[in-house]
Amino acid sequence: MILLIDGPLIDKRLAISRCPVFLRIAQGENRHVRAIVRKVDREPSSRETVFVYHLKDKPMMADGHLHSIAHGVYYHLDVRVPPAALRDRDSWGEWSAANYEKYAPDWFLEMMKAKKLG
Repeated sequence: MILLIDGPLIDKRLAISRCPVFLRIAQGENRHVRAIVRKVDREPSSRETVFVYHLKDKPMMADGHLHSIAHGVYYHLDVRVPPAALRDRDSWGEWSAANYEKYAPDWFLEMMKAKKLG
């Protein structure tokens, strides 16, 4: 379960099984909200509004791994994300890779560095 702490989707909770640094959140006309987190997830429709949130606080983890069922707190990323990156999987991957170190929390970068060295 993750919590969106601010921005246009404040106080929304979503059940996802991992805590990526960035999340694309799609909201439909019916106000239904869903996270687009895996490559198998369909792309957002033209009738959905897409918001970008990012992980800041360390999540509480069920078994000690960030890819496990986690409880994360996400903040609205108030920067201009190119429209193509919001809607296209490949463009999203390029944008998030280019901005990863800029927005990833220090504790996350240190953890990933330790994993590579270990």
